[in-house]
Amino acid sequence: MRVLFWGTPEFATAPLRALIGEGFDVVGVVTQPDKSVGRSRSTVQASPVKLVAIAEGIPVLQPEKPRGDEFMAAMAALAPDVSVVVAYGHILPRAVIDLPRLGTLNIHASLLPA
Repeated sequence: MRVLFWGTPEFATAPLRALIGEGFDVVGVVTQPDKSVGRSRSTVQASPVKLVAIAEGIPVLQPEKPRGDEFMAAMAALAPDVSVVVAYGHILPRAVIDLPRLGTLNIHASLLPA
């Protein structure tokens, strides 16, 4: 099964590693853009999820916002069967949620409103 994984913080690395470890074909990772950190904001820091993806040789997408023709084309080119979202950091538009053939699964660490 072709999985497109969405996540950013350390919390999201365990599910990503589990998918990889169970033999799922993680075809891409979508994560927040690298951030400037430190007092002078001169150090650029990649997200923990990006670091795992790079180590595993998985393509990384880092859109400012998960929408727009260019991003949708890049996502479609990965041809995911399913998206798995874990602490990504943006509310996804319906077109993004509906693109994978089998749908999108959101894993959320806290209760969500009804």
